[in-house]
Amino acid sequence: MKHFLVYIDSLGYEKRAEEDAKNTDRPVEDIRESYIDSIEKRLKELKKREIIENYKKSEYGDDFVVFTDSIWNAFKSIGEVLKANLPLAIGIGFLKVDDLYLIERSNETISNLKTYVVPKYKNFYEREYGEHSLTQTFILFTPEAYEQLDSKRRCSKPYPSAEFYSIERNEFEKELKVLEFLEKIGSHRTEYREIEELYVAPKNYDMIKSILEKHNIVFIVGDAEMGKTYTAIKLLLEYSKGYEPKYIPEERRKDQWEFIRQNVDFDDKVIYFEDPWGKVEFETPESLLTEIGSIIRVIKRKRCKIIITSREKVFKEFEKRKEISEDLWQYVVQLKVNSSYSRENLKAILKKYIDVFEPIWACDKGLRTLLLKQSELS
Repeated sequence: MKHFLVYIDSLGYEKRAEEDAKNTDRPVEDIRESYIDSIEKRLKELKKREIIENYKKSEYGDDFVVFTDSIWNAFKSIGEVLKANLPLAIGIGFLKVDDLYLIERSNETISNLKTYVVPKYKNFYEREYGEHSLTQTFILFTPEAYEQLDSKRRCSKPYPSAEFYSIERNEFEKELKVLEFLEKIGSHRTEYREIEELYVAPKNYDMIKSILEKHNIVFIVGDAEMGKTYTAIKLLLEYSKGYEPKYIPEERRKDQWEFIRQNVDFDDKVIYFEDPWGKVEFETPESLLTEIGSIIRVIKRKRCKIIITSREKVFKEFEKRKEISEDLWQYVVQLKVNSSYSRENLKAILKKYIDVFEPIWACDKGLRTLLLKQSELS
């Protein structure tokens, strides 16, 4: 079985405790212990929620070792510990071993993190920046843990000869934010994880947002591979700051229909319905043809945002068959390759794909140059 070990140690607690003690009547040692307690309290809660399998505290030091079964849970546990707002040295290791021998076999990995990886980084930082005591949180990966990452783009070796990898705290928090969003919408697709870097907005993106803001609903219509779904996911991410995001994919069309029929659970949500009238051919129950008008009226009155994507042919069939007089095209934005994307857009999409995913074919400089030039001529 796969296990991830997260080593957590304090940085500069003594100095911070002394500074905090000046403003209170509490002894320095009590304040220092409160720092440790705040971390352990969070770890206990993580174990209760089964995000981590277990943890253990050093008998003589301030350090902890956390055991979990996935890199995502390792990230979540680190994110929770960072909320203690304390400077920490964090190292992530990986171990493939049966549960029975986890603690015993983990000692070597823990020792590597504690006595080699973390001290090596501290020494590098102090040489590089002239700091006698590193007091800024840092996060490191052993090579084994690094290889388990779905996306390695945010990580790098802190110096060429390093035998470990690091990630800046702000980059870690960006990654965590996207992972939390994807967990909420029930998706772990790699291209969605990289949406902040990959997404290139179509020229009519502002129009999409304007209609959504004004009417609480927008239909994004276009042919296949025009960026409808990616644009909808990007909108979900943007609006997730103030709304609860919900994604109902086209594979769950019956769930979509039922959700729309009930139309009582829209409040404080941003919801994406993917191809609710069929992905390729028109398919919908009669009730939606008669109820779409009342549904739109309900949506306009509620605090919500509804995003619907559809292929143009399917949407036109739905619009033709609907049993209301209201013109749905006032809520529609069409994505078309020539009108929605400039040559610069298309080149940027290709370049971002190459930079993020580093496909093998991109190593061929001649082929890479040819494709980038071809995208300019599209």
